[in-house]
Amino acid sequence: MQCTYALPQDLPTYTSTLKVGLFYENGTVVEEDSMKAAEYYSRSANLSYAGAQHNLAIFYSKGRGVEKDEEKAYQLYSRAAAMGHSGSQNNLGRLLSPSLAAHSIPPLPQSRNDV
Repeated sequence: MQCTYALPQDLPTYTSTLKVGLFYENGTVVEEDSMKAAEYYSRSANLSYAGAQHNLAIFYSKGRGVEKDEEKAYQLYSRAAAMGHSGSQNNLGRLLSPSLAAHSIPPLPQSRNDV
């Protein structure tokens, strides 16, 4: 049985919104829905949570659940990297060094399950 999951409007904590995004991204508890995952990652990212900014950046870089926007992905990776998120630091480095990425660095992951 699939269900829809939503947070109460008065509970906008970054960890809970990130977890709901993960539910939708992975099809855990609810039916997989990339657009809803992106929506919840965006809510959490707007609360300055680096893990959600990273996940949302991946969605923008791949066009998953949102329109592909490499500039937006760059901005989100930059914000998360500035807060010390190592995955974003790594992916930001890949974006800024395309010659390295083409020769020796594996491609960006499809998704990141940061909790």
